Amino acid sequence: MKAWQVFTYSIVVQLLDALVTTHLYTHGLNYRQFRSDAMNFDIFHSLLDLWATCLLRIILLAGASLGVCINRIDGPKRLKSAKLCILIFCIMISAYAIIKVLLYSETEKFANDPWFWCLTAWTFISLIATYHVVHQFSCLKTSPTVTVSLEATSYEDQENSMSNAGQKRPEKAKENSNSISTMWRLLTYSKENAALMAGAHVSVLISSLGEITSRLTSDATVVSDILSQNVSLFLRNLTRAFGAFIFMIILSWRVSMLGIIGFTFLFIFLTYFGKYYKRLAKQVQDALANANNIAEETISSIRTVHSFANERTEAHTYNEQLKTMYSLNKKQILSLTIFTWGNKFLQIILQVTTVLYGMHLVLIDKITSGNLISIFIYILILCENLQNLTNIYSGLIQGIGVTEKIFDYIDNKPTWNKIGTFTPENLKGEITFRNVTFAYPTSPQNKILNNVSFTIYPGEITALVGISGSGKSSCVQLLENFYQPQAGEVLLDDRPVQDYDHKYLHCKVAAVGQEPVLFARSIRENILYGLQECSLDSVVQASQKANAHEFITELKNGYDTETGEKGAQLSGGQKQRVAIARALVRAPRVLLLDEATSALDGESEYYILQELNKLKDDCTILIVAHRLSTVKNAQKIIVLNRGMMAEEGNYKELMQRKGLFFRMVLMQTPGSEFDNNSFTALNHSK
Repeated sequence: MKAWQVFTYSIVVQLLDALVTTHLYTHGLNYRQFRSDAMNFDIFHSLLDLWATCLLRIILLAGASLGVCINRIDGPKRLKSAKLCILIFCIMISAYAIIKVLLYSETEKFANDPWFWCLTAWTFISLIATYHVVHQFSCLKTSPTVTVSLEATSYEDQENSMSNAGQKRPEKAKENSNSISTMWRLLTYSKENAALMAGAHVSVLISSLGEITSRLTSDATVVSDILSQNVSLFLRNLTRAFGAFIFMIILSWRVSMLGIIGFTFLFIFLTYFGKYYKRLAKQVQDALANANNIAEETISSIRTVHSFANERTEAHTYNEQLKTMYSLNKKQILSLTIFTWGNKFLQIILQVTTVLYGMHLVLIDKITSGNLISIFIYILILCENLQNLTNIYSGLIQGIGVTEKIFDYIDNKPTWNKIGTFTPENLKGEITFRNVTFAYPTSPQNKILNNVSFTIYPGEITALVGISGSGKSSCVQLLENFYQPQAGEVLLDDRPVQDYDHKYLHCKVAAVGQEPVLFARSIRENILYGLQECSLDSVVQASQKANAHEFITELKNGYDTETGEKGAQLSGGQKQRVAIARALVRAPRVLLLDEATSALDGESEYYILQELNKLKDDCTILIVAHRLSTVKNAQKIIVLNRGMMAEEGNYKELMQRKGLFFRMVLMQTPGSEFDNNSFTALNHSK
């Protein structure tokens, strides 16, 4: 709803509430009723107190309207944070209305007073309308505050941003996240096992009526408890509690109404506790995740830690994280203890109040002493089931707090929804960058590429060189459709790369990075990664072209040798050669080598470059290199500087121009006359 609609809605509700409540209280137009009740107020006979609740509702809505009107930005947010208190306020008025019904039921005109029944019913209706108006005010949209994160755009930051690029958490879904919706989503994931869950509920329901075996809710894992044991036990105790309450109503509706009031206070207590405990469960889970991350990072990089003699610091960091988790666990246990004793205290109050009120009803001949004893037994059964429900409730809340973290990832949505479907039979491999401007999502203000245009033709080797941070690796990632440019187009055979089918694109375009990732499986499986059918002969041929076959066959298990976690059992050069073989086995039409030979010795690099010269007629080859001796034989060299095209040509042409490329070559040439003036000129060009 728009702001003016909500304000109009609020005014209508306030006016209607005042008119209807006053009309029902005065029995039409008998306004002398106000003076009579004010002078001789009797809580058993007078309805002035019910009319006064109308004033409270009007004051609440008027205050909410005024607050939002004065502060349109923070008003809805503050009202949203106060919704729980407003809900409790409405519940308290509802409880008082029930008490009024019990008190008025002891008068003679109780059964034959339609004005009273209408006024009571209208009180409940107006409370619902009041809370709905408050909810609408809290949902009003406010002006967004935009903040820009000034993050570094190092290669590591670019790689880490891949997990977040193109994904966002729907804010509306995140704001509306609550325990009930999360619980319902968990149940929807178990639709296939609905029959089993129903059977478990029935079997538990007809089982022994003794004490609940709490071990079922404590020994299993958190999320498993929600979908298996906790749900079944929760439904069982809820069914028994509902049955006991039905029998209480049959024996005495007055005592049952008193039970409803007790449940109201219990609900308030549960609401406050549930909100706090769910937040605490999330903090415990986050602390555990942080501790695990520290341990995993330290152990996986133990050689680096050892080389810097930093074992004590890492142990101290891990210990501090464990202390944080220990402190949160203590809070969790303390809050659970307070909740258990508070719940027990409320149950005792409910039992004592029920007995006292029941004795009062016996004295005025509203119920018999036998019915009172029966009601008390049902109260004990009801309290027992409520106790079990609260114990299960804490487990459900803890699990819901954990699973909401999972749903955050499930609800991630891509920023662009276009899914390519183009799968041509033949792909030439012509690459075109047309006025491309690009910045990483983590630093949108920091342009990596600025209006870059170039074309790479099939049948030739093209090298992309430049100083660090000039955008070379970014070009490769754009070609792989990992990101979308802010302006311009990246074309493959005159079609935008995002138009191509995902599987088709990455089958025809193969890339090898400077630090290739190998999986904890055999060398054969790593080379065949992502391929459904491929012969061993193809694997061997690709390995030979990558100069990897010789070292692989020297291993004990050959191609079946396990590479270890992230290829830890292989050296850096061996991993690069396996990664090159993994790219070549696909027979790609476009081959992207991003510093793919940086860890190789001169002989291995020379052998691979010779093989690439043989492949250039079958595919387009783009080499990104800092070691400029690698690109001597490239048909075209594109020089990038600060995200823009600086030079273009072959090796001989660029050396003759004596520009940026010439100075970069001199820096890497031993014994060259590269004086301080040339070094200053190179830095100035950066």
